[in-house]
Amino acid sequence: MKFKYKKTLTACIHARAMISITIDLLQLGKTMRKIMYHRAAYIAILSVLLLFANMLACSRSEMSPQATDSLRLNVDSLASDRTHPASNAIPRGKNYNIILFFFESFPAKYLDLEVNGKQVVPNWRRLMQNAFVARNHYANFPLTANALFSVFASAYDPILKVPFEPGKIKNSETLTLVVKNYPKISITMLPEILKERGYRTYYFHTWTLGYVGTRRFLQMHKFDVILDMHQLKKESLYNQRLGYGIDDRALIEPGIRVLKRDRTKPFFAVFCPLSPHFPYPIPDAKFDIAGPPKKNATFEEDCKRKYINSLHYSDAVLGMTVDRLEEENLLENTLVFVFADHGQAFLEHKGNFRHRLGIYEENVHVPFIIYNKQLFPAPYEFNGLTSHVDIMPTIQDILKMPILPHEQGLSVLAHRREPMVLFQTYGPDHIMGVRDERWKYLYNLTKKKAELYDMHTDPGEMNNLVEKLPDIVRRYHEVIEKSYRHRIEFYKSIIGGQGML
Repeated sequence: MKFKYKKTLTACIHARAMISITIDLLQLGKTMRKIMYHRAAYIAILSVLLLFANMLACSRSEMSPQATDSLRLNVDSLASDRTHPASNAIPRGKNYNIILFFFESFPAKYLDLEVNGKQVVPNWRRLMQNAFVARNHYANFPLTANALFSVFASAYDPILKVPFEPGKIKNSETLTLVVKNYPKISITMLPEILKERGYRTYYFHTWTLGYVGTRRFLQMHKFDVILDMHQLKKESLYNQRLGYGIDDRALIEPGIRVLKRDRTKPFFAVFCPLSPHFPYPIPDAKFDIAGPPKKNATFEEDCKRKYINSLHYSDAVLGMTVDRLEEENLLENTLVFVFADHGQAFLEHKGNFRHRLGIYEENVHVPFIIYNKQLFPAPYEFNGLTSHVDIMPTIQDILKMPILPHEQGLSVLAHRREPMVLFQTYGPDHIMGVRDERWKYLYNLTKKKAELYDMHTDPGEMNNLVEKLPDIVRRYHEVIEKSYRHRIEFYKSIIGGQGML
């Protein structure tokens, strides 16, 4: 069963519980009447039944956009009682066009980076001047396929009994993924609810969507048009191979042609370029700002040099895409959500290279903005904690659509308590983590190793405080345990927990 109705699972659970209680109370009432023939007691029982009937009626009422229910894990901060007021920066209820620009492999710490006197991401910085800017945004799992799921479903990844295919190398291709292994999962996702509202739905990617079954997953969840490198290279001048895919500029003109087809309906479009993905190629020397390789540089050091160039190139593609959309008047009533799927590590911590091996800041702390020149004549800075699971409920809040029972996130624009943010990876070690205000706690379930960091005084996560602050460790270890149990129960309720216990 897909959760696509305004009557939430909470109402069903309440109804089932209250019916059971009502039956019990009726039976008790009959017994008391037989034994005691006490009119006052029987009237008291009837009063209780009326109270439960009223509660049942209330539970059946439509949930508010920020409502919670039994499937949502409470992630209210344990370290802060801060609340964020609702923001009216984006007027609610309009059928805005929605663009999600999934920027590849980009930790937030590189936003202000300059190399040889040049800004590495000048277009990001330009767009931030006319945007809602979330400074503390996180990926919930540092892998693209998992980011897609977090964003489209507002759900956390499962606990895996057998994370990788037995007898094979433990990498992203052999990892069990919802996108690959459970494409028909019974969760109503963002493209589906927008499709039902009358939106056109599009997805553009410059690699093959056959990878880990992504095309099948997208088709299952109601995308009208899906273009990857195989179609784009036939429609664009930028059709040369680049790394695993093709030049990311191949997204721009075919994407614009599709968006212009029918302006009578709003569109939901996902732009998903491949760079700056390993091995970090660039199509032209003009994007080389890091200079020649250093003598005696290690493999990882040279990868970082190449990455900086590729990041600069990817930023140029972002700028070109937005500029062309503006030239075609496709941004007048459009909200452009720009964020990175995950970060990228270069041995800032021992053994932590690329993205999936850890959940340190370089892996999971990523930029996030909502761009619109008319709505944001100046930057709107938001310093609360946010994550990928918040994107779907934010869009629903803006469009005045009800929140679905399975959703784990909160609208970044609604009144809300400061939350904690949860992370997980299989890299191949299974690591879970939580960020709560100043504290960040990581627990390696494979090696039974804990780490605690004070992000106010140690943003680079170099000084492990586990031994010094056992009470805080205990507090957040309980959060990890609660998250672990919640994920198991969540997937039991959705798909019976197949392969996920």
